[in-house]
Amino acid sequence: MRIFYITRANLALRRAHTANIVHTVKALVRQGVFIDIVSKNILWTLFSRRADYDMVYLRDHRLLLQAWIAKFFLGKKLVYEVHSTHGVLFLRRLLFHVADGAVYITRRLKTYYDPQGQKTGVVTHSSGIYLEDFVLQKVREDVRETLALPRDAYLLVYAGSTRWYDVGLLVRALARLPQNTYLVLVGMKEEEARSLRSTIEERHMTSRVIFAGRVPREKIPLYLFATDVLVNPLSANLPGSISSKLYEYLAAGRPIVSSRGGANDEVLADGKNALFADMTPESFAQKIQEIREHPDLAARLSTDARTCAARYTWDERAKAILSMIQTIHD
Repeated sequence: MRIFYITRANLALRRAHTANIVHTVKALVRQGVFIDIVSKNILWTLFSRRADYDMVYLRDHRLLLQAWIAKFFLGKKLVYEVHSTHGVLFLRRLLFHVADGAVYITRRLKTYYDPQGQKTGVVTHSSGIYLEDFVLQKVREDVRETLALPRDAYLLVYAGSTRWYDVGLLVRALARLPQNTYLVLVGMKEEEARSLRSTIEERHMTSRVIFAGRVPREKIPLYLFATDVLVNPLSANLPGSISSKLYEYLAAGRPIVSSRGGANDEVLADGKNALFADMTPESFAQKIQEIREHPDLAARLSTDARTCAARYTWDERAKAILSMIQTIHD
């Protein structure tokens, strides 16, 4: 089995999209698959190296023409990784129709595209983790000191951007929580931070909101370890709306308060490895305070989160994809 993964992405690990592609390919290689990423001169490469592969894998509907040619002119199998329903939907549907197999990042996407279950496909997690990145070497207070975070405060941490997420809701929730509660925002661009500052200033929360800014990916686990509660206000509610950050949240082994989003409940279980909140400041504040007032609940959520994280490694993702690929290849 020889696969070309075609993508228009610039393969820089700074972006989550491209990191996902690279880590997925590396995990498939560890499973013994020959797979090569083709990101430049795609059509020419498909023709000139047509003897080097027998399957094309892609997640970008804008490569429909290249995929169509690979299948119908060059006789290659086609696998489409389905991530969403928004955008140019007819192109996504057409690509799905011509694909021999599909990889879905949520069960809701599978139901949306293939309600009768007629196409060979597999549902697997949208991203992945390396569990070894989430082995805590220090006590939480020492981690906070390393990151220059308040040592004795009650910390809420949100990691990510504001796209698809109502981070302002977290600021409004913070105003309803005790004074020694702080919100740490990790990974946010400066322009995103600027758009939040008016909300923060209006509620006199300037001293209680900490902007960590963009940090190297290897430091993200430290911020997650430093927290008392990890928060996730996903506002999107589409079949493919799922927070990839949840896999890292689980691996950190800290209590999680999250919205249900479109498909977050396919990863999180309310009362088991997280608490679900409605998309209101009152609900988020209530769930956070519930965790704070019940240490036994916090401990149980943390333990179950860490246990669940083992399902969401890059290697587990690759195994699921490979099982489907072998079906259509054979």
